[in-house]
Amino acid sequence: MASERKPGSDRGRSSIDWQQAFQYYASLPPDGRDYRQVAKHFGVSVRTVERHGQKEGWRERACAMDREAATSAAAKLVQERAAKLADVDRLIDGSFVSYAHQLREGRVRLTASDLPRLHKLRRELWDDHTVDEPVSPPPPAGARADEAIHKRELLRALRDAGAFDRLEQLARPEDGEDGE
Repeated sequence: MASERKPGSDRGRSSIDWQQAFQYYASLPPDGRDYRQVAKHFGVSVRTVERHGQKEGWRERACAMDREAATSAAAKLVQERAAKLADVDRLIDGSFVSYAHQLREGRVRLTASDLPRLHKLRRELWDDHTVDEPVSPPPPAGARADEAIHKRELLRALRDAGAFDRLEQLARPEDGEDGE
């Protein structure tokens, strides 16, 4: 007697759900994705799986899904990195404000290296280039003017906050320190 067929297959219906078989195929890692794995999992012949896979474009569909997943993951990483950079930038801005208030109240000793270090950190964060990203060309002449305006505004804010007066006080020797 010939081997028995699975119930349903002798009535013109599929013995397995081919959409489910495709989903299993697509869920396999790309380097281990093949029809033999699907055939083994569902208990059908490799040739039957190949026929359905070729007819329904399983390889192309799975590759398209892989590309879409990679694009989606990359977009999410970009958003997360942008959010982190924005958070760090807000922290630096808060540090500037905190320094200004503490300087005004005389509660902090500010050294000349503090502000350039914060500015350098901000510049390094925003000018960071990975190996895959093209390095941008130098800024146009107008951008240099914007940078000069920004520096002038920063210096005005420091002056208004009393930072320069405080630095001048720190630089002056106290009475009696110079040996008189």
